[in-house]
Amino acid sequence: MPATIQAVYRQFNPTEPLEAGDPRYVDCNQVRGIPSIFEQLSLPLLDPPPRTLLFSGHIGDGKTTLLKQLAERLEREDHFVAFAQADNLLDLADVDVEDVILLILVAVDQRLRERYGATLQDSRLQQRLKEVWELLNRELSPNKIEVNTLLVKLTADMKVVKGIRQELRARLRMMQGPTFLEVANECLDHARQIIKKNNKQQLVVIFDGFDRMIGRGRTPDVSMEQRLLLDQASRLSSIEVHVIYTASLSLARRQHENLRARYGQSPIIVPLIPVLKRDGQPNPKGLEALKEVIAKRLEQADMTREQAFDTEATVERLCQVNGGYLRGLLALVRAVCAEALAVHSDLPLTTADAEAAIQRLGAQLRDNARPYHKELQAVLDTHTLAEVDDIKQQLLLDQHLVYHYYENGDYWYDVCEPVKEQLSGRSS
Repeated sequence: MPATIQAVYRQFNPTEPLEAGDPRYVDCNQVRGIPSIFEQLSLPLLDPPPRTLLFSGHIGDGKTTLLKQLAERLEREDHFVAFAQADNLLDLADVDVEDVILLILVAVDQRLRERYGATLQDSRLQQRLKEVWELLNRELSPNKIEVNTLLVKLTADMKVVKGIRQELRARLRMMQGPTFLEVANECLDHARQIIKKNNKQQLVVIFDGFDRMIGRGRTPDVSMEQRLLLDQASRLSSIEVHVIYTASLSLARRQHENLRARYGQSPIIVPLIPVLKRDGQPNPKGLEALKEVIAKRLEQADMTREQAFDTEATVERLCQVNGGYLRGLLALVRAVCAEALAVHSDLPLTTADAEAAIQRLGAQLRDNARPYHKELQAVLDTHTLAEVDDIKQQLLLDQHLVYHYYENGDYWYDVCEPVKEQLSGRSS
């Protein structure tokens, strides 16, 4: 592939998580301050009773990539892992426990079929799902319909048709005899028997995408995410399988102690890659990690940083202004490519291209920051969120106006660089 601006652009897709083994992957856990992240996630899964773990961090900072790395490691350690992408399968504005149970069964059944050609075979579950399907006035053809077909049909309808979603939940809750949860747990026990016959230790479900829940709960001041992951924690923990759910950074922070009390373990949080230390001094290790992220991407386009950029200072400027937010860095490089193509057709990307992209990014962030100048100044002065109320904390974190780091045993916070430069009286 020729060394073109378009070739650079293609390698910096900000929404593409990296699969395990992808040569573009850079292990940044040490510089983030979380070298034991995989051990924190995997060791609790060795306990005989199933565990529920929460995994959190900024949206777009590599949690999905880390979970895919974790899944591959767990498989190598003879565990059986089903990976479910919640936002592909659920309406994240309206989620309840029954939806989660169904989706866990779908994910496990699909993985069993992929791996062993096996499927969840439980006559009681099949009968219950068939009854629900018929009560929803749906025709069954043929009369003998398999569990996996019913699961897929029901979960598909739950996502797209709100009326069916509510009716299905009600029907599942009103099951006579064994509850839906009890029947589901029998199915999961059956799945464990299958994997043990194949010399696997634990059944693990990784449920990515929960941190993107956007709806409200039954009261305006409670988010859908809080109602599900906190208020219904006991029901989620009653699903007899090891599950890792992603959770938003704002929920993990605000409800840290309550979540730990309910799940028996604190949410495991992924901080950003620091390019500065808490005292404002440069963090060379963080900067080098981000430069390596860029270099690895360029290698897949058969070029070096020296070929792609006019100077090393241009690369460093992009990394510094980005603040260590991986999705933001990838998007920023793409923005530089767009600015470059408006002026010249060939590499290298120049300092002028980079500054044009940074100016555009800065304008958007500063516009978003205008209602929160008082709170942002407090974060800049104290590197904490102590003077920011809960609702504004969530807004500042979700909009990436404030970044979350870890250093020397403490979490600390900083304002994104374009807004920080404005607050400090400097222009970006």
